[in-house]
Amino acid sequence: NIDPIWHLKHQATWQKYVDNAVSKTINLPNSATEDDIRNIYLQAYGMKCKGVTVYRDGSKSKQVLTTTKSTALPLPKGVTRRPGHIYSLQSGCGKIYVIVDAKDDNYTDLREVFVLTAGGCAANNESTGRLISDSLEAGMSPELISETLHKVKCINAMRNREAVGKSCSDIIAKCMDWEMRDYIKKDTVITKAILPTCPNCKATLNFGSGCAQGECSNCGWSGCS
Repeated sequence: NIDPIWHLKHQATWQKYVDNAVSKTINLPNSATEDDIRNIYLQAYGMKCKGVTVYRDGSKSKQVLTTTKSTALPLPKGVTRRPGHIYSLQSGCGKIYVIVDAKDDNYTDLREVFVLTAGGCAANNESTGRLISDSLEAGMSPELISETLHKVKCINAMRNREAVGKSCSDIIAKCMDWEMRDYIKKDTVITKAILPTCPNCKATLNFGSGCAQGECSNCGWSGCS
């Protein structure tokens, strides 16, 4: 956006002390006219420049200097875009993918939860995600939803030491907890499975006897007694 005459004055000053011709490219906007270019050459001649170079933006398909315009498109009416995170975790039956989004980047106001599974109860998990989303939109507390989901137990998840929770519902609730407690911004990484423990002594429960609730070999507690 610098005035072309400034370029010419700069070049003319150097030309006074150089025997050979010196040149300085004057980059012009795409709107430059033939009269603009003609005026530059006449001005250069009057300033005793031995050479001058001009370039109008867009004269070639490829060029060193380019000007760009924003290509961002406004969202159509009725379209909502929210920030969110995708969790990939191990459930009792395979991989489970939980997508949690919020109203804004603060993640203090969760709005929707989507659940996809590779194996296992795909339809049930999709239904769970839809019910959570509807409940959040209706104003239900995400903490209350999470607390309820944590109570759900699945024998497949509880027997699988790679599972990150005691059921798919429990895993979904954990993802909600991580969003609400801002674990992501602290770069917390889940490095081991979270195994169910005894409600009395907190020892790891055993499931060898076939009890879906588990039994404790430390204090004798049994969920099936």
